[in-house]
Amino acid sequence: VHVEWIPLNPFSYQRTVSDPSLYFGDDPRDAHLINAIRQAHDLGFGVMLKPHIWLRQKTDDAWRGNIGMNSEGDWRLWFENYERFILHYARMAEREHVEILCIGVELARTMKEREPDWRTLIDRVRQVYHGPLTYAANWWGEYDEIHIWDALDYVGINAFFPLSEDSSPDLATLRTGARRVADQVELVHLATGRPVIFTEVGYKSVRGSTVRPWEWTRRFEPAVDTNLQSRAYRAVLEALWERPWFCGMYWWKWYSDMVHGGPTEGDFTPRRKPADR
Repeated sequence: VHVEWIPLNPFSYQRTVSDPSLYFGDDPRDAHLINAIRQAHDLGFGVMLKPHIWLRQKTDDAWRGNIGMNSEGDWRLWFENYERFILHYARMAEREHVEILCIGVELARTMKEREPDWRTLIDRVRQVYHGPLTYAANWWGEYDEIHIWDALDYVGINAFFPLSEDSSPDLATLRTGARRVADQVELVHLATGRPVIFTEVGYKSVRGSTVRPWEWTRRFEPAVDTNLQSRAYRAVLEALWERPWFCGMYWWKWYSDMVHGGPTEGDFTPRRKPADR
């Protein structure tokens, strides 16, 4: 697999979208994460450390982008806990010479409603970590609506943009969709002056995956189509790779256990499918 960088994603857990408590430290354990960083460096990879919040809540609105508190006191507590979480990994990133730190993932409501708190937090992160910073904004309703980019070094996008309306598009259709996405993203680069990273991008190897790329496993999975996944990868690479403001992309998802993947699986991973060639 011809890659130069990998992301590593430690998790903090939050019970509900309005619970200010966060729990972290064992997914993965610090020793395991440090070992992964060092292994990646030994193999010549650059590393982006990208801490995530994972919600325990299972209702329809249980998405991290909807995290928001019900009182000013809970907002203060949530940011205190989030600061403890992100500074823990910022210090690790500094000690282990991690090349880039992502300060959050798809926390859209917090970004829109509490921008001053985020700016304070970014200042504190920079006191302990001296490498470049980004933030993984959602592709819809966030990356082009928030105003935090001047405080960071890269615009980061979890780029699950639709590429087609057809569930089995040809390469020409996907190229058109990918160029449309690239042109749209370029507007944010021009507005902010910041280079762009796709902090996540990917397509499941199933029929229809380029229509709603953000969808995870459904109860009734569509037919496996590994060639569609491969065509989508090609279209995105062709549309973006030569744009001077674009600095790279992290494909979602390559599992560390090396079990997932293969021509009969419909998961996001490209492992042992045409897309990894």
